[in-house]
Amino acid sequence: MRAKLALLAVFFCQALASASHAQPPSSVPFQFRSGLVWIEISATGSARPLHFLVDSGASQSVIDLGAARRCGLRLGGAEVVQGVDCETEARHVRDFRAEVAGSPLPASLLAIDLSTASRAAEQHIDGLIGADFFRGRIVQIDFAARRLRLLESRPSPAAGGFTLPIRNINQAICLPIAVNGGRAQWVRLDTGCDEALQWVTAASPSNVSTRTVSIGLSDSSLSYTTTKVKIGEQLFNGVRTGVHRREIFPGESGLLGNGLLSRFRLTIDGLGHEVVFERL
Repeated sequence: MRAKLALLAVFFCQALASASHAQPPSSVPFQFRSGLVWIEISATGSARPLHFLVDSGASQSVIDLGAARRCGLRLGGAEVVQGVDCETEARHVRDFRAEVAGSPLPASLLAIDLSTASRAAEQHIDGLIGADFFRGRIVQIDFAARRLRLLESRPSPAAGGFTLPIRNINQAICLPIAVNGGRAQWVRLDTGCDEALQWVTAASPSNVSTRTVSIGLSDSSLSYTTTKVKIGEQLFNGVRTGVHRREIFPGESGLLGNGLLSRFRLTIDGLGHEVVFERL
């Protein structure tokens, strides 16, 4: 069974100022490799560009410990973070200075050793651009054009497109999907997961929120099956689905990853709390 990488995080919610919305729409290219969205950023203190993953499944952005030291960031207090099946330690850092498409990344991050995730991804990961970057912004991930765009307003869906609501569960971006003809359940919109879907078979979703800090960096084996997945009005048959026998996070039924998300142009509206799906 091939190695799997599911990068996700649930951190303390940090409200971000809505910056640069008065500016013209901006965009930057990204690379889509190994099922993940890679973007290069320039940061104060780093002599080379940093390789970050765009990880909407992380509610706070993260920097690798080594990258934090290279940028001259001072490591603050320690905090235990909960993974999918493990725990690890993170350090608080401040005064990180970097931009994406002309907008600043959060200055306060958690620094975590990402070496295990880097080995699974077959490239060094310097950090994760998490959901705190999406809050208060309209961010479009165009998998066809390989562009990440910051928009002034949410576009109307093209023919065949649709919108879904966003719910904040565990400080993460979640939306409703249906599996195997069942009722819609809330899953995490996770561009940091390289698979199509990870599904909790015995989930009991609720509007539960936790402030437990966690990051899942997993190359462990899962059982797999095939499912029918309905996202809005789009039905996908024969979706390879990793099966969890218990909740990954409270009130969530699983992870919707890039195996399905990459079939769309996604516009994540952090102002209107909706996601626009446009089929590629």
